[in-house]
Amino acid sequence: MKIAVEGNVHSGKTTFISKFVLENPEYKIVPECLFDASLGDYERQLFYIAQERQKKLDFSGEENTIQDRSILSTLCYTLFMTTISNEQKQELIKTILDGINSGEFIIPDKIYFVKCKADIVASNHKVLKAEKGTQDVLATTNYLDFYNAQFEKWLSSSAKESEISSGDRVITIFDAQNLFKNLEV
Repeated sequence: MKIAVEGNVHSGKTTFISKFVLENPEYKIVPECLFDASLGDYERQLFYIAQERQKKLDFSGEENTIQDRSILSTLCYTLFMTTISNEQKQELIKTILDGINSGEFIIPDKIYFVKCKADIVASNHKVLKAEKGTQDVLATTNYLDFYNAQFEKWLSSSAKESEISSGDRVITIFDAQNLFKNLEV
């Protein structure tokens, strides 16, 4: 089983994954992409795409994985970006969609979508920004609203399996089998 944990920056994905693996030791953690502050937005997206391709190679022999984000997060931020040209944005979107269609990325069987309030994200961002190298834009209400709306749109084509409330967070589990086949941007 391939699981991807998606959610706003600083929403508790890493904490959830750590607990999940303690309870399910047969799962291997596929780490979140590394951040490189020295890269511009366009180059950083290419860097993320390359990392997602490498994850597929590195974990191809693993039957059970849980992934901190998937290629969908890269696609979501690409759709949000206003700092690159339209041509660059279209090139990145095409590269991601072509990679999904040709199997270059890990395609999850299930998506665990973690959602929490913007004030929690902002508070966590103050603490975790330096440690994780998180861009400020990812903790803004504009991006959080865009991110949630985009994922809700994508996940609406997937069967909702269950929901877990954990303090200020809600984790909704979706069957992702059809999501990547019918992905619309």
